[in-house]
Amino acid sequence: MGIVGFIGLLAVISAFKVKEDVKGIVGNAPLALLIMLFFGPHLNFDEVLVLTAFVSSLCLEHKPKLLLARFSLLKKAVMVFLFGAILYRSYLSQYGFYPAEFNKSTKEIIEWSRKKGVGWVSCDDGIGRISLRAINPDVARNPVKVSVKSSLGQLEDIELRDFSQRIVELDCADLKKLRYSFYISRLWNPSDFGMVHDSRSLGVQFVLPYDKWKL
Repeated sequence: MGIVGFIGLLAVISAFKVKEDVKGIVGNAPLALLIMLFFGPHLNFDEVLVLTAFVSSLCLEHKPKLLLARFSLLKKAVMVFLFGAILYRSYLSQYGFYPAEFNKSTKEIIEWSRKKGVGWVSCDDGIGRISLRAINPDVARNPVKVSVKSSLGQLEDIELRDFSQRIVELDCADLKKLRYSFYISRLWNPSDFGMVHDSRSLGVQFVLPYDKWKL
């Protein structure tokens, strides 16, 4: 969607003109927000996304020659299409993870989790295997509990008591990739333990060999 998104944004931006009143904000704000959601994955922060849509809606002037200004039915159709596309893209996406990190020494891809989220796992011989690891300095005396639930309804609860990896196996039936959700019992902050200047609130590590990354 990169080229399509770029063209769409250019078309909308070309119609921008600061106006004296804000009568069109109610109708324009949802459309501007949907455009940003669909074409602007680079807007990672919700507050920036909403603010961008708000400013865009203030700048969209109602004139017959402007994009979607005259054809209200087409405008509504575009909004419905974008909303459906966003829902579908959201279903295919995963969230609740920090950006992936590559460990050169172990040849592993590590994704730190947040408190909860949703992800996808590739299936091998009908099984999706999720490798988890907790490296909280106090994990031995205060174990971390992790709940993983597949989209097929299977629920797995494990308790991490040391730094070793634990494998969660989920039945994939005949699926090639399986969607799952997770919940972490508690978070920890590396800076609280005198580590590097890392103020993130971390859950556990989702570990994947480099050769299977993004399969």
